[in-house]
Amino acid sequence: MSQILILDDEAAILQSLRRLLRIAPCCYGNRIYTLEVEAFTSAKAALERARHTPFDLVLTDYRMPEMDGAALLREVAERS
Repeated sequence: MSQILILDDEAAILQSLRRLLRIAPCCYGNRIYTLEVEAFTSAKAALERARHTPFDLVLTDYRMPEMDGAALLREVAERS
């Protein structure tokens, strides 16, 4: 299973990405991977979750109210 964190301040974007990742097959070679997607509209909530859960992939919007996407990625990298 692959853990994915998605962060965007627009809930409609999160719903679209979650739906896309749910229906699109994730495979490499002959292996099919199950995706576990967690979506957040708050950078602080996403960071708190990343403190306790290792994520294989982090997708983030760049412009958000609490912090920009680059700052979030730096924080996640430091904590992982």
